[in-house]
Amino acid sequence: MHKQYNNGVALSGGGARGLAHIGVLQALDDYGIGVDMVSGSSMGSIIGTFYCAGYKPKEILSLAKDKRFGNLFSINLRRLGGLSLDALYGILEEYIGKDDFSALEKPMNVCVTNMNTGHHEIYNEGPLFQYVVASASIPVIIQPQYINGVTYVDGGLTNNMPVEPLFDSCKRVIGVFVNAVIPMEEVRGVKSIAERCYRLAVWQTVRNRLATCDLVIEPEKASHFGAFDFQKAQELYEIGYESAEEVIYQLTRNFNMDRLMTLRDQKTMQDVVEADKE
Repeated sequence: MHKQYNNGVALSGGGARGLAHIGVLQALDDYGIGVDMVSGSSMGSIIGTFYCAGYKPKEILSLAKDKRFGNLFSINLRRLGGLSLDALYGILEEYIGKDDFSALEKPMNVCVTNMNTGHHEIYNEGPLFQYVVASASIPVIIQPQYINGVTYVDGGLTNNMPVEPLFDSCKRVIGVFVNAVIPMEEVRGVKSIAERCYRLAVWQTVRNRLATCDLVIEPEKASHFGAFDFQKAQELYEIGYESAEEVIYQLTRNFNMDRLMTLRDQKTMQDVVEADKE
């Protein structure tokens, strides 16, 4: 397939840690690394959807603060899962409007886990909102989504950084993973052990995919935050920005800028000469 886009970005899940994606996207914008296509799981699918809808990263950060993304996970103990994402569906309706992938300005790929088959699935056309909600439905904690007779949950369960949709369409694939597995001195208590188990399992779905990316941005400091630390949005944004900036710096530190400018000027002059010939 012809690769029609330059840069594709895969955004991992991670709950509140995924707010670091906003900072990464802002840094990529600031440094002129245009994002042409996005693929995401869980929080990565939420952030990616708003970005592809035309919202600037700082606007998404404001939305995360004003709408208090943490409050999207409203308690509903009458159903399986305990938590509901009905509020997220409402915000998608309010800020995006049309419930269809075609309403987005840039192509977006949403990863979900099909509990019936046990495999991940990617959606990039048709109804949008229900798959974004499904992609963020953490198993057991959040109610699953039932779509066309199929049970769907968090895409991160089976593919937490869905790079696959980007390979055929993008010249470069950038992977952003916010769940770095770092050593812990102490893991005690049911909650801590459960979260650690989930993060280790998720890591197994990511490690090989990271190796396939042309560029990897991994905001390691985000790993010190909990999945529900949504009140730390500003801090996570800054961590994401700084991590992306550091990777960009490492890529460009040995560039000969004078040489690059000369080559650019030569290319511009060549284009002018060829245009005159026509």
